[in-house]
Amino acid sequence: MEQTIDEILQRLAHLNLIAAGRPEAKAVKGTTEGRVYILSENGTPSYVLKLEDAIYTRETADFLNRYSESPLLPTLLHADPEHRYLLYAYQRGTTHINRGSKLDWMNRLAAGLLNHYTPEQEFRDFGRPDSPCRTWREFNRRSLEFAKETIGDVLPAKDHKIAERTWEEKLRDWGADDKYWLHGDTGVHNFVFHEEKMAGVIDPSPIAGPILYDFTYAFCSSPDDLNVETLLRAYEGLSVQRAEPSEVMLETAFQLYCRIAICLMHHPQDLPAYLAAWPSWATMMEELLD
Repeated sequence: MEQTIDEILQRLAHLNLIAAGRPEAKAVKGTTEGRVYILSENGTPSYVLKLEDAIYTRETADFLNRYSESPLLPTLLHADPEHRYLLYAYQRGTTHINRGSKLDWMNRLAAGLLNHYTPEQEFRDFGRPDSPCRTWREFNRRSLEFAKETIGDVLPAKDHKIAERTWEEKLRDWGADDKYWLHGDTGVHNFVFHEEKMAGVIDPSPIAGPILYDFTYAFCSSPDDLNVETLLRAYEGLSVQRAEPSEVMLETAFQLYCRIAICLMHHPQDLPAYLAAWPSWATMMEELLD
């Protein structure tokens, strides 16, 4: 039986995880799958309570425990034994706005999270545990097909072909030795900023794959500073699983293609900026294909 928010708060108080007496619980926009509440004590935001399906709650708890030494991830205070909810410490700041330069927050992301990633050897597949792929190439194929269908005639047919050729001819099929547990949704909408500095990373949607995925996903998650110079300078901050600059550029271009599809679905206000940046990346992809 699904628990009410009052029942969960009573349970957390009984466990001495929150103060006795009902704290203020403010519902905020959560993930597609769940609900999120900010719990305040004496008017001060203190905790985040996240209710999700068991598979997502279990994966999130495992991810936060695995990388508990990361200064950017929230401290997990309690995971419901039946995987119905999580309680973690509130991270002060805001998302989306006042985030400073992309180069700065990309460097902070690398130092504070990506460089802490560890290889995964037990999970046999790639991608998300609820929809696994036998290979990383298959994961990228699914992304390609989704993007092509979603974007449609927003981009010319030749650009779809360039993205397809990049997947066929250039993208590496990362192997088992290259597999890490990743955040899986490293976008600016999941970054917490305080005083124009990255202060936290929230809402993991863990996947198994190469670290370059989380890096390029983050870079493409906002339409500002989408240029090769910023990309390669940011990449200097990544100390694990290095790749050649041309490979980083192609992986980023492919990720940008997929990002345009996500933008159409969830962030249409950013589409003009992405479309303005895209032609130079499409040209670069074509040149590197020849």
